[in-house]
Order: sequence, then structure tokens, then C-alpha cells
Amino acid sequence: MHCRAALFDIDGTLVNSLPLYEATLNALLVEEGRTPLDGPAIVALFQDTVEYILRQAFAITGEPLDEEAFRRIHARFMVNYEENGGKYAELYPGVPETLESLSQAGIRLGIVTNRPHMAATRILKDLGVLHYFSNIFSVDNVTKRKPDPAHLFETLEGMALTPRDAVMVGDHDMDVLVAKRAGVPVILVSYGYAKAPPATLDADILIDRFQDLPEAIHRLP
Repeated sequence: MHCRAALFDIDGTLVNSLPLYEATLNALLVEEGRTPLDGPAIVALFQDTVEYILRQAFAITGEPLDEEAFRRIHARFMVNYEENGGKYAELYPGVPETLESLSQAGIRLGIVTNRPHMAATRILKDLGVLHYFSNIFSVDNVTKRKPDPAHLFETLEGMALTPRDAVMVGDHDMDVLVAKRAGVPVILVSYGYAKAPPATLDADILIDRFQDLPEAIHRLP
């Protein structure tokens, strides 16, 4: 494959963000008189937007939030979430070095995420890798979110790419779905937050270490 661009998910692919959610989401639940969630329960919510995660977290710990309460809690959560990314989240091993290698090889790097744009930009900046990404296509600057293929099609259009020019790199069922629906090859990392066992998700290639990504791209047909 002649790869012109690699398009990345953030959470579970580039960034171990579970400690960030455990700290910020559970602090909010406790403040509101709810029971904090353990790690597996939080990971089970990693299938949509931050709004979805918040609504579900409150629904499973008591009464669902009405709209007024949701707006209040969402605003508080986003402030803490954005401000604490560099404190609680961390890059997976090999991420900076591999991004540098891909960049030096002339491969453009982009982000395809259901995170809000400000939150995506902030965590990548705080963790020292924002400068590698020429484009960030987050949930609030596309018309549809993953796994709808429109998210990926709009990313490709915005970067002047065709589906065969790019590879999607992710960790989750949604990343495989959006790539397959858009006709984009997909490489899955095995260490993230997938709902199903990663080996069962029909990715083109499964890797156990992020630093294996350049060789995996080279192996794509």
C-alpha cells in the first residue's frame, strides 16, 4: 500500500485515558451523591461521545439527569477533563517515537475522534504530540460521529485524500466499523478499550505494540 496518511483515534490508541476518566468522572459522581464506578464499568461506556458517557454514568448510579442538570454537570466535567489530561492521562509506550518516524517518512497524520475538538487538542498538546497532527476531525467539526462513515469521509475530503490513500489506526469496535464502511484499511491495537476481543474484530492487521505500526502499514496490500 502507498500510504499518504495515517488517521488516529485518541483514547485507547494514542492515550491511556482511563485514569483521567476515573479521576474526573468519579469526582463528579461523588460530588453529586452517586457511587463511583470502577475501571471496567467506565470502559464499558467508551462507545460514543463524552455526553453519552456522562448520561450513562449517572443513569446507572441513580436517577437519570434532566436537561438542566445535565448542562450544569457537563460544563463542570469538561473543565476538569480538559485541565487534568496532562495530570492523569499518558501516552502509550512508543507513541512519540513512532509518530516522529511516520512524520519523517512523509506520512501525514490526522485525528478522527468522538472527543470535542478543544478536549482533543488540549490533551495532545499537554502530552507533547499535538504538533505531529495536521488535522483534527473531532465530533464537533463533522456532521456525523464514528462509527458513521461520514466522519471518515469528511476527514478524507478535508485532507484531500481518497480511501486508498489512508489507513485508520484505532483500538475500538467503532474504529473498525467506520473504516470498513468507508473503504479505508484499518490497523487495530490490541491494548485499548475494545468491547469485543480485538482479534475478532476483522481489522486488516492487529498489532500489540504501537511501535510496530510503521511495519504494519508497510504490510498492507
